[in-house]
Amino acid sequence: MKKYLFLILLSLILFACGGNKKLSHAAVRYAESISGTSVLKATVTDVHVLIIAIDAIEGQNYDALARYYLNDAIKHGAYDIKMCAVVDYSTSEFQDGAVVGDRLGKAFK
Repeated sequence: MKKYLFLILLSLILFACGGNKKLSHAAVRYAESISGTSVLKATVTDVHVLIIAIDAIEGQNYDALARYYLNDAIKHGAYDIKMCAVVDYSTSEFQDGAVVGDRLGKAFK
């Protein structure tokens, strides 16, 4: 139930941000470049949210991790990213345009 509530909440936030602009190539390239490192999977949604999926360890500060990746993406030219969310890879499901899973941390531009 939490997964579906998270998906609905994330969708409402993302649609409220106005997601009708195209993603920059820098944002897509950045997500591809960090996938496979300590980040198991990364993607940028159509509404300019960078989703980072990691193997979560309890007790960590994932808001700080989200801030780091958001700032790093902007430094690499992905100026159109508005938010970064960190999710647990083991409980996440990547769908077309959305990710369902436990959100561990978030950061906003």
